[in-house]
Amino acid sequence: MAPLPKNFGIDLLGDEKKEHSLKIKTNVDKNNIIVGNVKAPLKLEKYEDLTLRIFIDKNLVEIFANNKQAIAVEHQYIRKNPNLRIFTNDNDLTISKVQAWKMGNIYK
Repeated sequence: MAPLPKNFGIDLLGDEKKEHSLKIKTNVDKNNIIVGNVKAPLKLEKYEDLTLRIFIDKNLVEIFANNKQAIAVEHQYIRKNPNLRIFTNDNDLTISKVQAWKMGNIYK
């Protein structure tokens, strides 16, 4: 098992030109996770996996990281197609699973 890259994350909700996305970025050296303009502490051990649960609702995106940190941010560019792009800036990154569900509407 290789250690995590120092900087990696997800660009979410960008358009077809890869613009206006919400960046979710993890910085292992600085022990934080940055979502848009919000920075929160997140310490990952050298070989610890990262599990992100991301909920998108209207103009709100909620991110839960390893049941350690929760972040909620507004994003004005919510789209029907979330256009997910995973990136790393240094070492290789292995993604073991990506899973999505469409949430139902509580208003009928």
